[in-house]
Amino acid sequence: KSLPDAVTIIEPKEEQAVLQPVSQDYGAKAAQAVAQGSQDIRVAEQEGAAEEAQPAAEEQ
Repeated sequence: KSLPDAVTIIEPKEEQAVLQPVSQDYGAKAAQAVAQGSQDIRVAEQEGAAEEAQPAAEEQ
């Protein structure tokens, strides 16, 4: 393979000066998302169990 005829050099963008150290806690968002997801699953399971119980009651 031959080298390309044109090469584009992209300069890195200028970084902003850090005036004050900052930290972000991504663990709290992840824990909240996991808790929300497990709550949604429990609600879906409860609704599914209620729907399964209704036809059984109608058959009797």
